Amino acid sequence: GTTRFKLPQTVSYSEEDVKLAHYIFAEDLPPDEPLVQTMMEVYSRKTLWSLCPDSCVHADVITALACHLTLDELWRDADRGKRVCFLPTEFQVCLPMQDTMDDGGIHWFLAIILVDKKQVQILDSFPSQER
Repeated sequence: GTTRFKLPQTVSYSEEDVKLAHYIFAEDLPPDEPLVQTMMEVYSRKTLWSLCPDSCVHADVITALACHLTLDELWRDADRGKRVCFLPTEFQVCLPMQDTMDDGGIHWFLAIILVDKKQVQILDSFPSQER
């Protein structure tokens, strides 16, 4: 069958890696089939499809990564009693923004929130001091 995602050719994968990727991203299998179950959530094939290029990453995938990293840190530091909440170090949020121009037209620009640096960047092809 066909898949939504092709593994990059620049990396060598084991046969098991290829089979797993095909199973997760197969288009001819039920999209709502549960593939990953944690203590709190169940993640379907459709949720994991958000990892495909040109897709918006589903919030549950980000949450699963943060929970996994946090639990991994807690397990490693269990003997020290340390509690760590973890977000990916390169975590950012991209927000498309719409603005109304003086002539009544609509203008789009992008606001990027860099969580780890506590910064907001504005990418605008038509910047304006008033806006």
